[in-house]
Amino acid sequence: GLQQTLFPTAVTASVIANGVSNFEYTVTIDKGSSDGIEPDQPVATGFPGSAMLVGRVVSVTPTSSEVRLIIDRDFAAAAVIQGSTEAGLVEGQGDQDLRMSYIEEGTRIEGGEAVFTQGYELDGQAGLFPPGLLIGEVSRYVPAENATQEYVEVRPAVDFETLQFVLVLQARTEATP
Repeated sequence: GLQQTLFPTAVTASVIANGVSNFEYTVTIDKGSSDGIEPDQPVATGFPGSAMLVGRVVSVTPTSSEVRLIIDRDFAAAAVIQGSTEAGLVEGQGDQDLRMSYIEEGTRIEGGEAVFTQGYELDGQAGLFPPGLLIGEVSRYVPAENATQEYVEVRPAVDFETLQFVLVLQARTEATP
């Protein structure tokens, strides 16, 4: 239903394998270049009205693709906290909650707020991820007096251990102003 309501040009795929390393967090899907999949395409899952970010395509064969998950240490995405204009960079931390840095000092964050991808445009080119994909929710706020800079920990919305079906988003979405 998610494909029909929000992403009609997306390619539906099944997860056929999980990454074999504790240092890389990836999955392999059953669609590849013969299905129009290309590197750097965003990957989502969810249900109508609730699209959740899974990761991005990093490599492609004619019949399968490897997807780097948002929990991978080499993953990053621009994000915004719901109910505020507070934006930052969400980065994977392996088996720990994600880390959202570049938070404005003194920002008021209670915990439990939803965190979404943030649309942006740079030199006329839309960002990699469309705006509004749910990344997760704030699990902890770490003020500057406890760290070198303020940051937020974000619990991912996707349960990667039970992930079976994904959508590979093929059409870029314009950034929202």
